[in-house]
Amino acid sequence: MYISSCTTEDRELCTKGETSPGVVCIEIFQPVIAPDGTQYPNSCYAEKDGWDNSCLKLKNIYYG
Repeated sequence: MYISSCTTEDRELCTKGETSPGVVCIEIFQPVIAPDGTQYPNSCYAEKDGWDNSCLKLKNIYYG
């Protein structure tokens, strides 16, 4: 079992950086959520917007 917690130090490391407007992302729907609550269709879009991949959380998708 792996349990992690968000500490003050982690939050400081997870700040939004510079955007990368020239990056082209593939269209695979695997939504992620950034530390500020923004949802992106996949990690490429979040990284393009300036987030580090280690700061993103996968969103649970339920198909019913």
